[in-house]
Order: sequence, then structure tokens, then C-alpha cells
Amino acid sequence: DIIQTCPSFEAFKMIMNTYKLLNKAVNKLADFLREHNFGAQAGPALGGVGNYVVLARNAGLGWTGSHGLLISPEYGPRQRLAILATSIENLPINNEEVNPHSWINDFCQKCGECIRGCPGNAIYDAPIIKHTGYTHIDNSKCFPQFYNHYGCTVCIKKCFFSDEEYDYLKQKFFEKK
Repeated sequence: DIIQTCPSFEAFKMIMNTYKLLNKAVNKLADFLREHNFGAQAGPALGGVGNYVVLARNAGLGWTGSHGLLISPEYGPRQRLAILATSIENLPINNEEVNPHSWINDFCQKCGECIRGCPGNAIYDAPIIKHTGYTHIDNSKCFPQFYNHYGCTVCIKKCFFSDEEYDYLKQKFFEKK
């Protein structure tokens, strides 16, 4: 598994290739929607307008881990996100209060492996509130680590959701509660 080699050049190549493929896909989707008379704007996988993790969480796709990444049942933290803003008006909206993944917050608060394992000491012990909302990482510490150490991704490697099945971790978590 390439993530287990991080930070490494092999992991970096995989990460950058994933960003490339995701950017192509989201641009193709935007083009398709525009061809069918819908407004559409692709948001690149390396970031753009808005916080993609918050948008994905609000859509009910998962929950934000201590490392600030989306944890989903299908992929844990092993995914990259892009967004597609559209003028389509009848899309389903999930309310944060009913998100079935909110238990991840308590799991992460008890775990802390990503915080202890971060080589840049970039992950806050608890999210802090900034003018843009909650933040989980200190970008001034994370970004240099990411750019100077092959994309880093140590937080993904350390996250239990990378190696264990989502449903198994959920079951064990609620058994201990």
C-alpha cells in the first residue's frame, strides 16, 4: 500500500496523479452540465472557493477528522475532494444534525494518532475558530511539510480509518461508550 510508504516519492506521485485525474473528471462534469444548459463551475482538487471538507460533510458524505480531512465510510481519509457548483435547484440537502457520521468527532477526540504523528506539528489538539470557521490544521506548518516532503500524508497513514473498516470502528466505538 503506497500510503504506508509516505512521505515518499512514490506516495507523492500517486497523490499528484489523483489530483490530476480528479481535476479532469470535475471539469468534464462541468462541461457536460453546461452543454445541457445548467450553470456549472468546477472547483479544483487542490482547493478553491470554499472548504471542500465542510461541503462534503454537509452533504452527508462523511465527517471531519481531527486532521481536518473528510472521513467517509467508503474510503476513510483516503480521498481527495473537488467540488462542482451548479445551478440545479432540486438537489438533496443534508442537515448537519442528522449526519450519521457525526460520531467520528468523538472517536477522533479520544484517538489523537494523527495529532501525535504529524511531523510538522500542524494539527491542533482541538479545532480552533477563525473568521472563516473551524480549522483543524495550522497551514503555516502543514503546507511546508506537504510541499517539502513529497506531499507528506502522514496524518492519513496514522488515521485508524485508513486501515480498519468504517463499520468495525463504529461498532467498537459504540461498544465502549
